Amino acid sequence: MKRAVLIAASFGALLLMSDQPKLEEIDPREGRAPLAVQRAVQELIKHKLDPAAYAVLTQRVDQLITVIFIDRNTRPDPNAIGSRGRVPGFEVVVDEATLEVKKAYFVK
Repeated sequence: MKRAVLIAASFGALLLMSDQPKLEEIDPREGRAPLAVQRAVQELIKHKLDPAAYAVLTQRVDQLITVIFIDRNTRPDPNAIGSRGRVPGFEVVVDEATLEVKKAYFVK
């Protein structure tokens, strides 16, 4: 009986995971991404950070574009957790349609 419950629970978890929104890496130079990056740079400057010290990565989930600022001298590592490099990591979540900043935070 316990095994059946475990299998059912695992199957439920698989169903829940399949309903998650799709994370998509996007080119920061295409579509509305450049506008989102410009908006995110404004937010970076508000926090007294130098945009020249950063490389930019962009991702989309549904209608939100996340602009990720990482140390220009550090290679992106998808398995890394937290900020790496000399300058603190910073992320800005921007609504793709309105370009409204939804969240802006340091990566720890």
